[in-house]
Amino acid sequence: MKNNNLIKIFLFIILILILFLFIRQTNKKSTLDPNLSNPTAPDKPSSIRIATNLQNENIVDTLNKYANADDIIEVRAREVNKLNSIKIGKPLLIYGKNDDQQESFKTAILNNIKIIGYNLEDARISKDELVNKEKEAYEVAKENGLFYVFAPLAIHAEKYGAELGQNADAVVIQLRNYQLMDNFSEKVKEMSENIKMNNKNVEVWVQLDINARIPGEQDARKKLTSDELIKQIEQIDEYVDLISLYYPPSDPDVVIDVITQIR
Repeated sequence: MKNNNLIKIFLFIILILILFLFIRQTNKKSTLDPNLSNPTAPDKPSSIRIATNLQNENIVDTLNKYANADDIIEVRAREVNKLNSIKIGKPLLIYGKNDDQQESFKTAILNNIKIIGYNLEDARISKDELVNKEKEAYEVAKENGLFYVFAPLAIHAEKYGAELGQNADAVVIQLRNYQLMDNFSEKVKEMSENIKMNNKNVEVWVQLDINARIPGEQDARKKLTSDELIKQIEQIDEYVDLISLYYPPSDPDVVIDVITQIR
């Protein structure tokens, strides 16, 4: 009888010890990994909405594997057929100042593309003409139920952001000239706030280039590594609604690596 009691006590102690170790291990995991209870924590790169283009077919598999449903797939009218290989994401049809605007809208509508972007990069255009052209296209987009994205020159987004933010669903800031500045993140924050000044609902989209311009050297570029690009993303993601990653057609590897790492 006495031996039975000793065995019961021994087993009870073992059970308590196992329970203690289990609780300790659980608490340790919760402390070390804050994402266990929230795998999409907003301060993690995986939560960032991204966009990129289909200029190189090697990026398709990466997008199909890692893209989120609200990420953006950028195409020109001549590239619409490439969307057949994309399984996830929202297509954006981009047209420029030399493209036929009416045909661009027609292409978007015929291909069930719900987002259209006007890339109006013109250093000679006046502020009034810029705003008027943006507004005219915005009205056509709204008549056809499309989400309208306006992408001016970076200097125009910086100078006229408050006005441009009133006639678009999203305004793009092309950041190639700013990426290597010492006050990069502060500059993005300032421009974003300016664009939203008169329209709190407008989205601010930015474009990061793997070949950033070196400040003070007009034609000099620095090719960024994937780690450098991710660091820039982390510096500005709280100030913007979407980050577009631009690469030249022959060099998609950095963007592929960035998408893979942040997702």
